[in-house]
Amino acid sequence: MKKITAIALIMTLALGVRSQDVNPSVWGLYNGRYDLNDQWFLNTEVHLRFTDGVSTFQQFLFRPQVSYVLSSHFIFSAGYTYIHSYPYGAQPIATDFAENNLWEEVMINHTWNRLKFSHRLRMEHRWQQRIVLDEMGGVGKDGYTYGNRFRYRLTLEHPIGSGPWSVVVYDEVFFGTNQFLVPQGVNQNWLYISAKYKVSDRLAVQTGWQQQYLELAGGGTQQNPTWLTAVHLRIPAR
Repeated sequence: MKKITAIALIMTLALGVRSQDVNPSVWGLYNGRYDLNDQWFLNTEVHLRFTDGVSTFQQFLFRPQVSYVLSSHFIFSAGYTYIHSYPYGAQPIATDFAENNLWEEVMINHTWNRLKFSHRLRMEHRWQQRIVLDEMGGVGKDGYTYGNRFRYRLTLEHPIGSGPWSVVVYDEVFFGTNQFLVPQGVNQNWLYISAKYKVSDRLAVQTGWQQQYLELAGGGTQQNPTWLTAVHLRIPAR
């Protein structure tokens, strides 16, 4: 009985270690806003993501969008994202693959004293390359799979004194959806704590720590501690 218990304990610990994948990462983000007038603006994001420190390329993202400012409280946006993902971690994907997605979102903003709140609700419609194995066991790609994903991000920002510094914290939850686009089942969560420096009315730099939790398609989870630095540029309308 003691032997069985010991074997069961060893197997449980082994499975726990195998299913828990930790990948220290470094992410960089460029976020450019180009105002057309008081109500319309264009936005472009470029993401470079590395893991194993900076030794392994993890993801590249390109995300253009168009936005309409209804009021100081509501912004409506629609856009496109190209994502290219690469193998990494203890449970890597078989090969790199691309994703194209279209999305729409609403941003709800409000303040309480000097604390700024931002609620971002985004629905993504995703086409991901399908990875397949041929008869010889080789890895290839064949067409695309389609799925939807809902994301909710709560961001808090508070200035530090009267200077150019502020503290920015966000938490973002990713949900799968059913056929009626109703969110169900959390598969990712991002928690970010950062410092932001306003260089000018046009330029700000933000850097901090993000904890990324993911549920993997093949089972198991990832906990990826990430250092994320972002450059925000805003070009006003002429």
